[in-house]
Amino acid sequence: MLLGSFFAHRDALGEAFLETFSRPFLLEEGELGCEAGARRVHYLQHEAPLILGRRRECDLRLDDPNVSGRHARLYPGLGEGPWRLEDLGSTNGTLLDGHPLPPRCPTSLRDLALLGFGPRCRYLFVTAPTFLEVLERLRRGLRARAEREGAQPLPEQTVAVQAASVDGLADAAEALAEESRGAGLLHLACPGRPAFPLSPGEAVVLGRSPERAQLVLPGQDVSRRHAEVRCDPSGEVWLADLGSANGTFFRGERLGEEPVRIAVGDVFRVGDHLVGLHGAPADPDAQTSEFQVGEGERMGNLAQLPVRSVLEAVAQAQKSGLLEVLAGETSASLSFRVGEPWCATYGDLRGRAALARILALTDGRFVFRPDFLESRPREDLSLGSREPGLPPPASFG
Repeated sequence: MLLGSFFAHRDALGEAFLETFSRPFLLEEGELGCEAGARRVHYLQHEAPLILGRRRECDLRLDDPNVSGRHARLYPGLGEGPWRLEDLGSTNGTLLDGHPLPPRCPTSLRDLALLGFGPRCRYLFVTAPTFLEVLERLRRGLRARAEREGAQPLPEQTVAVQAASVDGLADAAEALAEESRGAGLLHLACPGRPAFPLSPGEAVVLGRSPERAQLVLPGQDVSRRHAEVRCDPSGEVWLADLGSANGTFFRGERLGEEPVRIAVGDVFRVGDHLVGLHGAPADPDAQTSEFQVGEGERMGNLAQLPVRSVLEAVAQAQKSGLLEVLAGETSASLSFRVGEPWCATYGDLRGRAALARILALTDGRFVFRPDFLESRPREDLSLGSREPGLPPPASFG
């Protein structure tokens, strides 16, 4: 159905028409110059998974030459659980909020998530309450604008067509998203994965299995149901290991049977994945402390402890290990052998370029793992004495 037609049905049937919808919508995005009202709306009423692609037999056909024949699959939420999106090994990839999805790894969707199928085909995933609220906002906004400009009240059909313009809809959707962010909604962040929202009274299972976990983390070191993050009605957040084979680590310690409380800004490890809790002011009880290298993992905040201090402590202790940093949605790492920096990565960067970016970090969470033994050949990490913020030259060869 086209968005303009959706409005026409609403005008003809009234509020009763809106009350028939309870499941999510996919709303097509497009170029701003396209004809108003021509955006496609798909109501996801299916109970079974949907195949999206260019072939005629797909449940939702995407008529775009850059979309594969069988491009992606949408899984309906189980009970009150989230819907999930899976790339089916497409040629041009599937994006979720601008991040490419790994093939064959279903990922949970949030309200107002932006889905991309190839370079040009984009849809908003919108829950029914949000979709209907956005439409009503557009109607009210267009009528208010007409009144301010002294024009005659717009006929219902005119409102319907104008409200279907993609720029107006995007603005209304973004306004709702800003309100949600302003309300302090928490979310879990993991490099390379879309943010996962966490509301009071909800729990999120992290694990390898798309069928048993909401936040799917690939890797053989991750159990099918590895860990759970629960936000109680009061807003306190608790982390629990679900009997995983390789453990869940927080502040250098492997979790036992009892859950532990975590605060915004904290980072924990599931397999090789660093997961952070974000979304509200940092924990006011957090204390700045000197970084000391010991036998177990050590975690900290770069806003409280400069990265240079961390590197100097590792060098002075002549420790081997791996420093992992989570800065926003970017992950970085620096390995050491007997206190000497060995290999560096920062996103897609390697070597000296990566080290320079790590040294420039002023915010983010880190963990130092002394049990890690680097097997790669040593990289040339010498940046020269003119680089600001460098540890002593002896530490960097």
